[in-house]
Amino acid sequence: MFFKVQNKDIYMTSSELNLQNDKADIDLDEVDTRLGSLDEVKERTREISYMGAKVVDLGIIDEVVEGVSGSDIWKGHYSLADRLNETGTEADLRLNELDRAKELLAVSFVPTPKEAAIRCIHAGQIADYNSDSASDYGRHLGPQFPAGTIGFGISRRLAIPSSELNDAVLLEDFEAESKVAYDLGFKPGNHQGMNATEAATGCGAVDGAKEILDIFSDSKRSEAAKKVTIELISAVYGKEAVKMDLIDQVYTQGAKLAVAKDAYLPSKKEMLELVEGENPKGAPRLGSNDNTAFIVVNNLPNTTLHTDEFDSKTDNNIKAFSLDLWHIQEVADASFENKDDKYRFTVAAVAFTVMAAMTLTDGTLRLIARTPDAK
Repeated sequence: MFFKVQNKDIYMTSSELNLQNDKADIDLDEVDTRLGSLDEVKERTREISYMGAKVVDLGIIDEVVEGVSGSDIWKGHYSLADRLNETGTEADLRLNELDRAKELLAVSFVPTPKEAAIRCIHAGQIADYNSDSASDYGRHLGPQFPAGTIGFGISRRLAIPSSELNDAVLLEDFEAESKVAYDLGFKPGNHQGMNATEAATGCGAVDGAKEILDIFSDSKRSEAAKKVTIELISAVYGKEAVKMDLIDQVYTQGAKLAVAKDAYLPSKKEMLELVEGENPKGAPRLGSNDNTAFIVVNNLPNTTLHTDEFDSKTDNNIKAFSLDLWHIQEVADASFENKDDKYRFTVAAVAFTVMAAMTLTDGTLRLIARTPDAK
């Protein structure tokens, strides 16, 4: 099973903390009058991060599911193996830091307040982040998904079976998923890089959207992605939740969308403009994904990784891509009424995430699962 490989837990939560999540969801500009110093607020958030959560290191991502390893499947730039294989003092230091970073990761989750913008799984820190600033630390952080609302739009199209896609355009799907974001109390969003240009937004899932879709038309990579998709659905929802006919429909639709991608997807700049047109503050400038070591799958509802703070804790030396799996189901329920459509959307969103990881990484990052504690 996806979440039951032979790796020890990083942290098991204590139910004795008995803290209230709703008291953490406040405007930290009021920190002095409501909860005390920033350090006290951070300690409270750290404790809340423990509550009800179990965080497990599942191992190297391309080894978690049998038959999905190899450079012909994982073709991305971001590599943990390359860093760990370096020789000398710095490499030894990184090995020690990796274990410490897992501990820091476990206490770096925060509640997702309403009105926050949807975020990408991007691992980089917001420009000029100051860990000692209450307003920086307390900025509202929404759920994370590859390419944010753009990614949800693409997932919507993958969930709708069609004989042809000649007239399909991302704009239609983006607008539909923007409405869903508002209906759920969030705002549309994604991000851009520090040096976004006409040719590149700095979001790997947006800039690489065509490469991600192309995986659907590559039999070997598509089959590998399907294996991981099935394993994840089985682990989270149970083996009985695996409906191969509907899963196959998503992958068939994906192969069609791969052929129609040039007409379906606007330019990279236009995709950024879609986000900023819907939410002027929805695409903040973030630093690079360099030094990313983890891919996190977070299934604890209404929480998300405080990427800025985690990056600060590790001096930007160890970062994490993070997916809020719980939000996918929430979006599926809000996007469709028919149960099969909801299921296909969930499958499409998981598949898009897996393929984004295949495009961005070499498969050697460590996979971390954060789930509700069963105790």
